[in-house]
Amino acid sequence: MFGFNRNKRKDEATIVDISQIPLETEGNLQESEIVTLSIAPSEVSGIASRIRLQPGLLIGFISQDLPFEEITARLKAEMPAGCKFLFGTTAGELCSISGNQSMSNLYSESTPGEGQHIVLMALSREIFTDVQVHSIPLFSEDISGPAPRTAAERVRLIEAELQKVNLPFRVNFQDTLAMTLIDGLSSSENFLMEAIYQSRLFPCLFAGGSAGGKLDFKATFISDGHKVYRHHALVVFLKFRPGYRFGILKSQNFNRLDVSFVVSAANPVKREVMEFLDREALTNVNIIDSLCHHFRCRPEELEARLADYSFGLEVNGEIYVRSVMNIDLQRKVISFYCDVSPGEELYLLERTDLAEATNQDFQTFIKGKPEPLGAILNDCILRRVFNQSSLPKVQTFRDLPSIGFSTFGEILGVNINQTLTAIVIFREDPRSEFTDEYVDDFVNKYSGFKDYFKSRRERVLANVNLLMEATLDRVSRNLPVMTTLVDALIDALGATKDVRNALIRVKDTFESYTSQVAVSQDQNSALSSS
Repeated sequence: MFGFNRNKRKDEATIVDISQIPLETEGNLQESEIVTLSIAPSEVSGIASRIRLQPGLLIGFISQDLPFEEITARLKAEMPAGCKFLFGTTAGELCSISGNQSMSNLYSESTPGEGQHIVLMALSREIFTDVQVHSIPLFSEDISGPAPRTAAERVRLIEAELQKVNLPFRVNFQDTLAMTLIDGLSSSENFLMEAIYQSRLFPCLFAGGSAGGKLDFKATFISDGHKVYRHHALVVFLKFRPGYRFGILKSQNFNRLDVSFVVSAANPVKREVMEFLDREALTNVNIIDSLCHHFRCRPEELEARLADYSFGLEVNGEIYVRSVMNIDLQRKVISFYCDVSPGEELYLLERTDLAEATNQDFQTFIKGKPEPLGAILNDCILRRVFNQSSLPKVQTFRDLPSIGFSTFGEILGVNINQTLTAIVIFREDPRSEFTDEYVDDFVNKYSGFKDYFKSRRERVLANVNLLMEATLDRVSRNLPVMTTLVDALIDALGATKDVRNALIRVKDTFESYTSQVAVSQDQNSALSSS
């Protein structure tokens, strides 16, 4: 039903089945399945000697201050044939273990978006039967221009590109994961996800993040080892070998409050929200006015009041965070790091302790699972920015080989903010059944993600209908008053006509009197001159 058999792209590289390449046994290369490293640019040369395995995939997150294209080319040259690659720039790096040495802090200590760091994860080809990397154009070059394409047009274009993807294996949500890395300034994460669900081609989880960079938000870069991309997404389809499994950890340090706002006017392409719906008065209210009313503050105080809060929408009973990017007091508009559409209900969220929330979520996630082999951490830059004092306390991954990066957005079925989305890899324990909430409940979650995009349009129509009904109701309730007013106006108009006629008669009389006076003056003048 999902249309797995598609024509191969003409420009697609020759498929290499990594499971068919004989393993090297000299030098005891198969000591582990995953190796993580934190290195300086000078350590790239000879890096293969520190990776004690035959890599099927090398993942690298690279500080924006470094020459990205040069570094990725050097890393690729160090790796053996058959290795696939996924590289991206960061707004900060994460690494728990470098080689055999534990890092003192999970988070790099450089200013966000700066530094000279490279973090790497090499995954043995023993873990996978196949690894396929595909680049997907996002057509986002025009988003900041004066006449950008509509959201629907973008989704159609991206879906057409997805139709060109041809995978040499059957996609099964239990053993296939789509690890996704997106240009962090494309503003197209949800356009990609909606196109994926509309295509019905890939019944598996999509998890990952948006490349980070400097906080001037000028550029981010991604690479598959062959080319550096902007305005694209890279999707790595991982087909896990029997005996290996993956799980998804989602962690965010917020509590949902019993307060929500319904978006009534927004631009999803520009990620701007203009108005909320006043559900009591059934009228539209400017978003800044509405939030100032809630927080009892002046507009210039709103940014400070929101420092410990964020917003979130509910999908499948879970909260997916939507973070404020900018408050434009002059235009009275608020922009977000995720697209927000009319009709969506945004819940107000209150920040909690980052280290405590991360550890609690991990303990819940790991319960009943075997010891993990490694983790890829997609961690929002806002978690780093707003939780500085908590970062050194995050010790959750100190014994687990992990790398990651501070993202400009995360992907877990839909686009989210201020969230840790971690891909955790396991070797199955034959004595017990492997379970994972996101994998085991995939059918419901996939359906919920797909319905989220479909229901957006329905929510817009529902809001329009609600406002129309409210308008008609107000007209109906005020009809007797309006009738009385109309009668009064008719009476007033009649009285006005009577006054007008009287004034005309006065004017005629005055003009006649003036004429008679003029005639009398002429006669007197003639008499005096005779």
